[in-house]
Amino acid sequence: MTRYVALLRGINVGKAKRVPMPGLRAALSDAGYTDVRSLLVSGNVVLTPPATRGSDDVAADVSTAVRKGWGHDVRVVVRTAEQIADVVRACPVPDPANGSRLMVAFLSDAPAPGRLVAPDPAQIGDDLWWAGAREIYVWCPNGLLDSPAMAHLNRLDLGVDVTARNWNTVTKLADLAAG
Repeated sequence: MTRYVALLRGINVGKAKRVPMPGLRAALSDAGYTDVRSLLVSGNVVLTPPATRGSDDVAADVSTAVRKGWGHDVRVVVRTAEQIADVVRACPVPDPANGSRLMVAFLSDAPAPGRLVAPDPAQIGDDLWWAGAREIYVWCPNGLLDSPAMAHLNRLDLGVDVTARNWNTVTKLADLAAG
């Protein structure tokens, strides 16, 4: 059976869109998912779906569970355990000195041609940017809040859902999904 990682966008940030992880795990278990685990409170769920459910179904089921249980419309980006492992293997910064400053933006799909525009290196200072088909890695050596590369990403209209996680979270999710 394929394990999946569901990344919920914008929940439990401050007091907005509160979703308790124990309740979400229970709701997904009740929906037929097995070995449901969460990491942190920021909307990271690792789970195994019923045999007939694929990536799009997992995203829809998690979103539905949140809407039914807590009344929030939440976008969900999904990767298989193997895809998360590929994200870790493809990291352009093999061993970041501070995993909280390397961000991975997960895209729900590849954006339409011309929408993913890399930032001008002169405009992003010490930040670094690498874009793949459905992930963007951003190194923010001076912190996330003042990162010009992350500000650039936030200004883009990619036409797909995007949610970001720091490297520490990505590697923990890969470990959790693998075993």
